[in-house]
Amino acid sequence: MGQSFIREPIDALKHLKQLRESKVEKLATLFLDRSNRLIAIEVSSSNSESVHSLEPKVIFERAILHKADRILIAHNHPSGNEKPSKHDIKTTHHLMIAGKVIGIILVDHLVVTTKGYTSFREIGLL
Repeated sequence: MGQSFIREPIDALKHLKQLRESKVEKLATLFLDRSNRLIAIEVSSSNSESVHSLEPKVIFERAILHKADRILIAHNHPSGNEKPSKHDIKTTHHLMIAGKVIGIILVDHLVVTTKGYTSFREIGLL
């Protein structure tokens, strides 16, 4: 991943083109070190496993394997609606709590579409 740093949502969006243009719902997890340097990106499709059934334990297991200190998650809304759903908000809250317990910070959750995005951090939900 080189020297790519994720400091703002726009930095993450550069790595999420495939996600933004997908016609099926996908979840991307960006694994970061303590300096917010990108270590790895993993994308899962609703075809292989439901984005909404992805539990904190699965995401944080992958984070531990990547030796990540921080994560940023992003998922697309193929409908074009950038607004987080109630389920998105609940899931983010669970990830934030789980991350605090094990010492891996959830830095943001992005809902992305072909036209734009919503950052949980920017709207005060994280």
